Amino acid sequence: MSDGFYYWYRQVWDTSRSLQLLDALDRLGLRTANPATGLVTTLTSGPDSWGEQEPITAQELGPAGGLVHGGALSLQLWLDAGTDLYTRFRALPKGGAAIEFGLDGLGERQDRVVDSLSRAVHDSWQETAGYVIDRYGRTEDTDWDGVILGGGERIDEWPDELAVRESVAAHHAQLAAAEGMSNPPLVVFGRTS
Repeated sequence: MSDGFYYWYRQVWDTSRSLQLLDALDRLGLRTANPATGLVTTLTSGPDSWGEQEPITAQELGPAGGLVHGGALSLQLWLDAGTDLYTRFRALPKGGAAIEFGLDGLGERQDRVVDSLSRAVHDSWQETAGYVIDRYGRTEDTDWDGVILGGGERIDEWPDELAVRESVAAHHAQLAAAEGMSNPPLVVFGRTS
């Protein structure tokens, strides 16, 4: 079991939206540059190495985060010089992006980070395909891409909070039968705040 995650699915994604999000997160205290070193770092994802820091310029980060050529980008966002938030931008097969935030190692700061991420989601509500908040990683084996994107995958254990497009909720057997709160264009299940 992991220490939790926050997955955010965006219907539309490009360099401009990547830059807007990184600017918004920076204003919310999740900075792309380490406050002590000033370095912006991506993380390698194989096959030769995994998780090693690679410096990148702020100018390169926008296009890389925009997933101009598809694929994925892993990086660190910083709460302070010693506390980072693992972040991964991943292109989705039919367009858009999944943005994954690892909540491990945050301790008592987890609530503040989740609140900041939720503010960013709400600022882009209309372009959001859905999101999943699982503070303890209980649902890490669930195919969240399949659930959020309308594949109908089964939910064996429920996360702390889940939001999907209204059309997805209406056609998913479990979600259609569950009690959710409509906040168009999404339906939110299990709101924790």
